[in-house]
Amino acid sequence: MEIAGLIALSFVGSIFWLVNTEGTAIVYGSQRAWNPLVVGLCCAIGQLGMHTVLYFAGGSVLARWRWLREREERVRARYGERLEKRYLALSAVAALTGVPPVVVLSVLASGFGIPARHYLPLMFPLRVIRFTILAALGLQIAAYWRAMFS
Repeated sequence: MEIAGLIALSFVGSIFWLVNTEGTAIVYGSQRAWNPLVVGLCCAIGQLGMHTVLYFAGGSVLARWRWLREREERVRARYGERLEKRYLALSAVAALTGVPPVVVLSVLASGFGIPARHYLPLMFPLRVIRFTILAALGLQIAAYWRAMFS
């Protein structure tokens, strides 16, 4: 049941930053002492679920949110050809570092003609790595604090 809760938090945390998935991974590593790989897998499953929804809803999101569509058009006008050629490379960097936000890339991916069969499988292992590292960091921080105050 707790695993389902972590997946759900990660799903929601993808778009509602008050429920930050990165912070959740650190908490599950530090306070709950979960295996970092389990945390990484659960967080990545939750986020990939939301990113799948965002990928396939990208066109309708752009149609409804004028401000996002205008930004996408400006980016396409300025960097269009280069960005289309390097979209997956940029997405890989974002999946590991969080910069630029993966949420934005997921919404825009279909508009840039990136096939879901290329984009989504690329994101999953890289997000697992990111969240596993964050959970391991949380575990190390907790161990350090326990050692300092024991």
